[in-house]
Amino acid sequence: MMQKVGLVWGLVVLLLLGIGCKDKQYLVGYYSYEEYQEVCKWDKFVDEKYTPKEKWLDSLRSLDMDRKLSMQLFLGSYCPDSKKWVPRYYALAPELPVANVEIISVDTTKKDEKGLWKAVDLKKIPTFIIYDGDNEVGRIVEKPKGRLEKNIFHILKNM
Repeated sequence: MMQKVGLVWGLVVLLLLGIGCKDKQYLVGYYSYEEYQEVCKWDKFVDEKYTPKEKWLDSLRSLDMDRKLSMQLFLGSYCPDSKKWVPRYYALAPELPVANVEIISVDTTKKDEKGLWKAVDLKKIPTFIIYDGDNEVGRIVEKPKGRLEKNIFHILKNM
């Protein structure tokens, strides 16, 4: 009798784990935004409901950036914060002087195949790292403190 109860509980646990993991996706690799949209199974890639504050958009426009910046975006396809903040970034992206975004999708230990996670001392995801040439000018780790556009403005203002 005791063995049957143990077996039943074991099956219940396996079933629940199977249901919970069925829709999970763990992508590891290097992508452009367009490539990531093709391979990732997120519901949305741009958060149309996210409305940046006009005050911060005006502040970003006032910077009059004459050069194009680049970004490394470390994320996890499985990560709730990535699913929230990456689509919000892409809603804001047309207003930003960032010409190239390299998406680095990491595993659940926050590592990638090329070891870029070590080079940038990756701690949490998503991590948005903005570069002017080879120089890092700022980063947003996991989630911005306050509005995303405000955080980006303060990074760019201090360049």
